[in-house]
Amino acid sequence: MSTGTRLRRELTNIGTMAQRLAFDVERPQVDYLRNRDAMDLVPFVRGQAVDLAQLPQARTDGEAEEMLAAASMVAAVRLWRQTRVVYDIDPHMSESLMDMDEDCEFPAAALRRLPHPNPLFLFREPVTVTNYLGGTSAVRGFLLMLRPRLKSVLSTADIDRCDHPIYAAIAVVDSFGGPDAQEETTLVELTVPTSGGMTTVRKIIDGAAGIITVGDADTDQAALRDYILQLQRVVIAHMLYVCCDQADIQAPPSDQLLSRPDTKGKGKKAAARPVQIQRVGWRLGPSIHGFQTQVAHLANLTGAGGWKVIPHVRKGHPHTFLHGPRKSLRKTLWLPPMLVNADAFGELAQGIVVPVN
Repeated sequence: MSTGTRLRRELTNIGTMAQRLAFDVERPQVDYLRNRDAMDLVPFVRGQAVDLAQLPQARTDGEAEEMLAAASMVAAVRLWRQTRVVYDIDPHMSESLMDMDEDCEFPAAALRRLPHPNPLFLFREPVTVTNYLGGTSAVRGFLLMLRPRLKSVLSTADIDRCDHPIYAAIAVVDSFGGPDAQEETTLVELTVPTSGGMTTVRKIIDGAAGIITVGDADTDQAALRDYILQLQRVVIAHMLYVCCDQADIQAPPSDQLLSRPDTKGKGKKAAARPVQIQRVGWRLGPSIHGFQTQVAHLANLTGAGGWKVIPHVRKGHPHTFLHGPRKSLRKTLWLPPMLVNADAFGELAQGIVVPVN
């Protein structure tokens, strides 16, 4: 099989995975809203005129929020389908981002610089976390939208015109509650603020809260909070990277066939909008993996040789640089992991770097 054929099949599979993830977000919410005759809430949260008298009356404030959340998730999927941008995350890159230094400062406004509107982040290898039941959850990906208010959903492209620039990320999570529990797909909506001055990943994670999640009066609230914070970390780490200047984001070669969406019953208009795959970290991720392998080898060599110094790695992290006239401008770069005390190992440490173009 030629390299081109292999890549075309790979892109087709990624497109199918993205479509499946979007379906898993949208379909349960559509069923829920239709059962309550509340589908008009979808255009309502998008700011379109609807007959409010035709909307169902919620019996409780909780039910009202549930219906608005469901409508917002449907609106998010439909916003995504306008561009169908998919961030295809390299697994090694994802692993490094999840291990980044969370205490390095960067401007909160950096998170407003998404390269593409309303993207879908897709993990080929799901990111695993421990859920609040003590089992394992696997994050397959997440969708982004702007949700400045409970009754409002905007495109991420409108962030600079938004009074309350807050992202909402819809994480798609496959969970196993325990040894005897069956797999269950859960949607968790998380907030990502972008206001304020300098911040850190840790500050954003600790200050953010889940809007919609699962749980009841018997749920271990400490375990639930830890679960939410883990999901926040997944979202923030990957969002921050793509928003950094000079991030490793590449479209596939133009001569390769991109995956087309499922167009059955949708006419030619839908067929003209293939999935737009952007490969994230596919150059840098393997370089980081190679670097980590070399560091592990160095640690084994020095350990066996009785060295008192051990290899010390500075984790990947965002770094803000001042530039321009009188250093009045800022740019945020993501710096990959580096071997800090390389000179202590002489020739043994030669070449142990992450090559960055």
